[in-house]
Order: sequence, then structure tokens, then C-alpha cells
Amino acid sequence: MTQTSSKTLALNEVYLAADWGYRPGGAGSIGDKVFEDLNSNGFWENGEPGIPNVTVQLRNAEGSNVRTAVTDGSGNYSFSNLPLGLNYSVICGLQGP
Repeated sequence: MTQTSSKTLALNEVYLAADWGYRPGGAGSIGDKVFEDLNSNGFWENGEPGIPNVTVQLRNAEGSNVRTAVTDGSGNYSFSNLPLGLNYSVICGLQGP
């Protein structure tokens, strides 16, 4: 975001009220879909159904659970508002055949 401000200074005037607070911006999100991989290629493709009601965990670099989500009716999940610059792992509660 860019903010601008203007002030016309008189000769030898000192103006000390042009303060700007800076807050490093942004937050990240991680999410996607839990689905039945009908052709076993590891990628979701049209026709492969999402799996609802699956528990998905977001873990930090130390392996501690940070958040838990449950997939919606289409198999989608999302973890939003995540601090930037950290490492995360996503663990799905389903086991393959």
C-alpha cells in the first residue's frame, strides 16, 4: 500500500509531524483439496471427487499442531492468516490403501 502526504515548508521551517507507521504486511494461507486420486498420479484432475469431513492438521517446523480444519463437502480446506516466513507441514487424516 502506498500513502502520500504533502506539506509546503516556509524558509527554514522545521516540520516534525510527518510520522509514518510501518507494519510489515501480509499473511499467508495454505489450502487445497483432499480427493480420491482415481488414476494415482498425485494430482487432482476433473472427475476426481473431493472427500468431505476429513481432518487436516497444520503443523509448525517443530511438528506441533498449529491448527486443525475439516474438509467441506467438496473436499476443500484452508488455513488462512498465517504468519509469513515460517515453515509448515500439512497432515491429512486419511490413510491410503
